[in-house]
Amino acid sequence: MAEYTKNIRVNVILTKDAVKTRTSTTLNFALCDFYFGNVMNKNKQLTLMQKGMDKYREWLIDTVQEWVKKQHNQTQQNLEFLLLEKIYEEGYNSGIGTDRQTKLL
Repeated sequence: MAEYTKNIRVNVILTKDAVKTRTSTTLNFALCDFYFGNVMNKNKQLTLMQKGMDKYREWLIDTVQEWVKKQHNQTQQNLEFLLLEKIYEEGYNSGIGTDRQTKLL
């Protein structure tokens, strides 16, 4: 099971003074798994996990890499902070929805 929970290695393109450099970094597996699997794609996560952890991890790595490509000039710490912000926002928004439903009762 340990090989399935290794941190996720991604390629990052950094641009400084019109010079592009490609570097790689790792992102925390638990953050990526929770945000992209549990929060954003719960049904996809369940479907792929039934097919095997290899398929799920492969999908998760591809999904994270595509997300990283859209985040320009970000370091590992910034990328993980962005994930935490997104997790917080989703939790906050779902909490507001739950609170609204409770007040209507």
